[in-house]
Amino acid sequence: MSGHTLQTFEPPVRRPALQPEPSATAPHTTMTFLFTDIEGSTRLWEELPEMHARVEDHFAVLRTAISDSGGKIFATMGDGVASAFQSADGAVDAAVRAQRHFQSVGLDVRMGINTGEVFRVGRDFRGRAVNRAARIMSLGRGGQVLLSDVSAALVRTGPGDVDVVNLGPHRLRDVAEPECVWQVVHPDLPAGAPTLSGADGIAHNLPTTRSSLVGRDRDVAHVVALAQQHRAVTLTGVGGVGKSRLALEAASGLAPRFTNVWFIELANVADADEVTERIALTVGASAVTDPFAATVALLGHEPSLLIIDNCEHVIEAAADTIDALLSRTRHVSVIATSREPLRIDGEHVVEVRPLEPNTSGAALFLDRAAAAGLDTTTIDHRDVELVCRRLDGLPLAIELAAARTAGLGMSAIIQALDSRMAVLNGGRRRSADRHATMSSTIDWSYRLLVPDEQRLFRWMSVFSNGFELDALLHVARRISANEESAIGYIDSLVSKSMISPDTDPACLRYRMLETMRAFGLEQLEANDDKHAAQEAHAEWVTTLTDLPVEDPCSAAVERNTIRMEREAENWRDAMIFAASAKSVELARQLCGPPAAFFLLGRHDLADLVRPLLDVCHDNPKAKRSVLCALAVSGAHASNPAQLAAWTEEVARLDAVEPTGLGQLMRWLALAWRGDFTSAVELCVEAALDPRLARSTRDMFVGIATLDHFSLTDAGSDPHGLVALALEVADRSDVGLHRVSCLLGAAWSFAVSDPEQALGLIGRALDDIPNVPALTRLTLPGSASRLLASLDPRVAARGLLTQLDAMPARRSFADLIPVFYASSLLQRVEHPNAQAALATIRVSPNAPYLSMMDFVDLARRAATTATPISISQLEALVRHGLDDLSSGRWASPHELHTLRQ
Repeated sequence: MSGHTLQTFEPPVRRPALQPEPSATAPHTTMTFLFTDIEGSTRLWEELPEMHARVEDHFAVLRTAISDSGGKIFATMGDGVASAFQSADGAVDAAVRAQRHFQSVGLDVRMGINTGEVFRVGRDFRGRAVNRAARIMSLGRGGQVLLSDVSAALVRTGPGDVDVVNLGPHRLRDVAEPECVWQVVHPDLPAGAPTLSGADGIAHNLPTTRSSLVGRDRDVAHVVALAQQHRAVTLTGVGGVGKSRLALEAASGLAPRFTNVWFIELANVADADEVTERIALTVGASAVTDPFAATVALLGHEPSLLIIDNCEHVIEAAADTIDALLSRTRHVSVIATSREPLRIDGEHVVEVRPLEPNTSGAALFLDRAAAAGLDTTTIDHRDVELVCRRLDGLPLAIELAAARTAGLGMSAIIQALDSRMAVLNGGRRRSADRHATMSSTIDWSYRLLVPDEQRLFRWMSVFSNGFELDALLHVARRISANEESAIGYIDSLVSKSMISPDTDPACLRYRMLETMRAFGLEQLEANDDKHAAQEAHAEWVTTLTDLPVEDPCSAAVERNTIRMEREAENWRDAMIFAASAKSVELARQLCGPPAAFFLLGRHDLADLVRPLLDVCHDNPKAKRSVLCALAVSGAHASNPAQLAAWTEEVARLDAVEPTGLGQLMRWLALAWRGDFTSAVELCVEAALDPRLARSTRDMFVGIATLDHFSLTDAGSDPHGLVALALEVADRSDVGLHRVSCLLGAAWSFAVSDPEQALGLIGRALDDIPNVPALTRLTLPGSASRLLASLDPRVAARGLLTQLDAMPARRSFADLIPVFYASSLLQRVEHPNAQAALATIRVSPNAPYLSMMDFVDLARRAATTATPISISQLEALVRHGLDDLSSGRWASPHELHTLRQ
């Protein structure tokens, strides 16, 4: 698709009203549509005398490209065209071929592609697919080719060099539901994934639902209507009645009204003090001293919807936090789920009632039974109503029973369920307590499992944040089940609705509903194997953390550190178990090298580490690991003397068999103290220490180079760090080493060769998604500060590129380029600087010289001075950067120099 070249173009002529030939087929057809438009054409018509000739050349390019790719133009619209293709590949081919030539024409053209069913009326096309193509085009910037989700699916595996990248869900004007927008990537098109012009993106983490919501249409409409009028809506009801699922469905319907939609799960929050931190972590305000203030700063000025699920066990803390959040913001709304109301001002409570057995309950049963493989035409509706009535209309209970019908048959289901409920409810046919009904239904479904399935189910309930296949296989081995059997068991548990698969972008993860997990934990207690299951769980966590301490900075350590971001709750539970069991070996293993990197900046987890110091005080190796974990997690909250004592103890223990951990901890203490000169000297010495693993020496090269040039007044390179850093960046298999070395080298070229510095920064930013969590947040800050110090025009280009690479999900890391760009605009006295700096209180000199400048910036961002949204602030800054990069604005100093 990408190897074609455009033929010589015909001389420019006035554009005719080109139309496709009349179709001989039915008027109802599926086509792919390509819409184009010139960005900024109104301004260009005012400024460029030769604009007419350029536009005619542009139309000639489009006609040839579209015709050669099998399409036809059926309408012209101002400075663009609408064209139709039989295939999505043809539309993308035409778009790429045309874009490759528009740079020589001197115009920036944006394009939108959509595939769908339309009506053909004469030579015209009408329908939603045509309108959506136009709306998608309107999101683009010049040079971009954007696709709908349908079109992207058709070209995603196409031939050639064309690829597509996901820009996330976005709202289209006058379209109710959001559209997932993709961008075409090709070697001949501008690199990067720019943000969308005028796009109203939805940042969200809503779980993907795997089945339809049956029987709740009125409830969904009611919740949506309430949430449109009131900022606090609480869904109440017994476990299993469907509060969470209803909240998610309502959130999907409400999403187009908000910029941010976040699902916050509190079921695994054990301590009331963690409620605010969980909310902050979910919305992107991590590694900050004041999580509540950080959350307010991130969400306070943009329409944001929070779905806060399972509040009942921390009801007071959840109510206090939600109440304070609503009081401190004007644009945040909350849908909470709980077994009881929050009882805060302005709350509107919706009691989620069970389904009607003869209507909505029966519909749900038949839907899920059909999904399980049953021919539902053979089922007597009276039997379905009877089962639903026995289950009090509870959706979760109905789904459990329906999932078993295909294997057992309706009569067996009725007999087993009726008998089981009669026993558990003291012989009564109906239970007034729906909690008892839910419990008895889960118990009934559980007892239909074979013994090994039962045991695996209850042992896996100790995984508080879900699990992946490797964890399942580890536990299966502990209960003497082989791999083949274990995979069969998990398939069976999923098919019986006991466990739910959750497709994460990185993996397939399995989770238990809160009600299921609570039942599993009860069964562990009843069978007296809770301790064994917790031990197996902790041992599995050590498979991630217990890597060789002799090579603490390897690629394997980096991979496991990133994996631990998904397993944070499981690591937390394993640490609690190790402390209660007083296990020295678990203490050492759980605090291995990946844990130390994972804990950087996670002061919220430091209290989990402290109890293990007493456990391992007589074991030097275990104590060294625990002290490392404590130092990196507790650095921010500990006084300098305490941090120095911990790091010196690590260095003393590490001196016997040097691994580099001693020097890393000493560097940490020196950096927190602000003694960067001594920190660099220590790193240079460690980088040359032949006793350390090569990857560890590479780590010290990166730190030394970055700290030397970015945090001291260094004007020379006496240790030859730049050459070493560039060599490491080219060969290392560790992302953190590559990024640190590239940024360090870029700092060294800031004055002598800004363009080379810009190139190195670009390479580093491309690699930052591959490094552990905190460094994914801090290193962009170093890159932004460096960019802001370069020649203004070079700096503006670099900062625009960095802003374009920002993900849809906003966090403080995404704001750092905005802060430094504001300082750059002030340096050149651009008029937008005053408004930007008044919005976020940033020092004019941007003196963020700490290793943890991210934390400082987060604190500053929490003190917003004026009610301007983040998107407005970014637009203000972007406009100023565009002026700088294009030469439309020059600093007074530059103008004075030019006059001389």
